[in-house]
Amino acid sequence: MTKVAEKLAHRFNVAPVIIKTKTKKFENVLEAIRDVVSDTEGLLVRRGQILDNIFPRIRTIPTFSMISALLPREWIFDLAEAAEVEKIYPNKIMWAFGAPRITSEGIFEVKSGAFGQSIKFTTTLYTKRLIGAFEANQKGFTGSGMKVCVIDTGVAVGHEMLRHAIADTVLNYAHDENGHGCVEPDTVIAFSNPGFVKIGEFYENLDKPEIESNVGITKLLDDREIYVYSMSLDGKVVKDRVLAVHKVPIDGEILRIETSIGNSLLLTPWHPTMIKEKHKFRFKRAEDIKSGDSIPIFDEELDRYDLVEVTDVYTEYYKGYFYDLTTEKYNNYYASGFVAHNTWCCACVAGRYAVDTRLSRKVKRKVAAEGMAPNAWLISIKALGYLVGCGSTDGILKAIEYALMRYNVDVISMSLGGPSEEEKPEDDPYYEVFNYVTERGIIPVVAAGNEGPDSNTISTPGCLPNVLTVGAYDPLTGKVANFSSRGPTNWGDIKPDCIAPGVKIHTACCGLLDRVGDNMRNRYAILDGTSMATPHVAGLVTLMKQAHERLLGKTLTLDEIMTMLKELGHEKTNDEGYGPITWGMYEEWLSTTYGIEI
Repeated sequence: MTKVAEKLAHRFNVAPVIIKTKTKKFENVLEAIRDVVSDTEGLLVRRGQILDNIFPRIRTIPTFSMISALLPREWIFDLAEAAEVEKIYPNKIMWAFGAPRITSEGIFEVKSGAFGQSIKFTTTLYTKRLIGAFEANQKGFTGSGMKVCVIDTGVAVGHEMLRHAIADTVLNYAHDENGHGCVEPDTVIAFSNPGFVKIGEFYENLDKPEIESNVGITKLLDDREIYVYSMSLDGKVVKDRVLAVHKVPIDGEILRIETSIGNSLLLTPWHPTMIKEKHKFRFKRAEDIKSGDSIPIFDEELDRYDLVEVTDVYTEYYKGYFYDLTTEKYNNYYASGFVAHNTWCCACVAGRYAVDTRLSRKVKRKVAAEGMAPNAWLISIKALGYLVGCGSTDGILKAIEYALMRYNVDVISMSLGGPSEEEKPEDDPYYEVFNYVTERGIIPVVAAGNEGPDSNTISTPGCLPNVLTVGAYDPLTGKVANFSSRGPTNWGDIKPDCIAPGVKIHTACCGLLDRVGDNMRNRYAILDGTSMATPHVAGLVTLMKQAHERLLGKTLTLDEIMTMLKELGHEKTNDEGYGPITWGMYEEWLSTTYGIEI
């Protein structure tokens, strides 16, 4: 057992751990612990909040011979002594990086904010020129045939830059984290066109192509001016533009809410339902509605509402499809704030060229964005969420397993991390996993973290020796970003390995982060962070791997990239590693090592 795992077990009666089993003992250990896994309620407190349901009671990760579980303290210590167990690691809470910061430098300038202050920024169309990805694209290396996986908070597949993305998840729900659930096909919705209509009929009558995703089937309406009407908490009618309609498969328990006027509502348990209580409106999850609650219902003129009393609430089994909407302001499903972080990262890695028309009109210049490897296969695996952009170590390990076993990817991009507390890399559960990953020629690109400028602030898994760790620099000044985490690691390694643009950069973004930087609802945002630097490098490495395969017939490995950085970069430091990684550096490497000129 690692020291950190031992401390965790001593601290809590029930603790989340990851068990590494010995060869051919996986099933034995799984069978032994299956009946003793415990609930997570109130288990861990982090940043002032109790985080429930982050850690699954049990999860298997057979590719790496690992099992995560919530176990009583005594069981953890017993397993540590068992001959079938190789090691026990702590299961940690992991966080998405990239808190927005506003700076004064930039290429474009826009008047924004409450007092009309000037915001300066650049876009990924220009940062890709800075690191040489544009030059690589011009020479025919666009990522075609390569598979890059971004593990993070999910992706807005309806965005014009990301309609080619493949979305997957390791989280155990198929609804967005704003709390919006979905409703049965016969639920009548008030639309501006065609008026009051059943949502299932509205979906089926739309002459739009269907887009498959991990949560169901979607039809996009981003070129249509159709609005949906609802009621705000102050009792006023509000309208919101519909961006997409979703057809979501349901196979399980749903709720039927009976009312005093004889009708009933059929809802998913998590659906937010408005009630009036003590002269005020508020939302409850449907599963929290009880007999006696009062629900407002619109009349057909949308000029008044009636209060109806709930007479009964019960569950029933349902197999079929429910429906939900993505709207511009209030009900963003794919465009929710909790996929915003990864939407930016995915667009930076492999987003297709697009123009931010709203911001372009405002600044009177064309503001365009494009990913580093726009023709690569782009896979997004959601492993972070739970309202605050966090997840667990085992969830991320499961996402890595998906990347390998489901998608056979070439590059993994991870703009995430958690505290590094281990005294040696072998005690970190990611260490063996990334050995497995890199042995197969897959390159993991990981953010350093945003805890700078202090030393020894590199997060895990970015602290590990078997990943390419990325810090951030300002693309306008050439200086390392103040927030970019610094080495050394707990075991004395110099980190990060390289730096890339990560300050005031514009590309696709949605939901809660949509207004960052330009204060506009334009589905783009201007963000800072090593989270922004990391997808630059992931996309660039994807281009390098494509070139390696085409020109040399061999796979570019992490070891070779590290050697290239060591020989062609400057002396490694804990502020910026070997310095910026660029396509020009790679071309020089090809020339001096293989005698190939591009």
